[in-house]
Amino acid sequence: MENICRAAIEGATMVLRYGAEGMERNGLEPGEIHLVGGETESLVWRQMVADIFNQPVVSPVNNRGWCS
Repeated sequence: MENICRAAIEGATMVLRYGAEGMERNGLEPGEIHLVGGETESLVWRQMVADIFNQPVVSPVNNRGWCS
């Protein structure tokens, strides 16, 4: 089951990367990736995002989102 969950998270992250590639084609290049929300407490997911985007990942101290 763990592999299925990891594959689902990886797939969702790849979709985000696909969107970022479109932005890059239009001259927008991020210097770092900002993540918010409870899921950012997962070191595995943050590392996955950093690896897929090949960018440093930044998370706020309060990971409850922008509205907190």
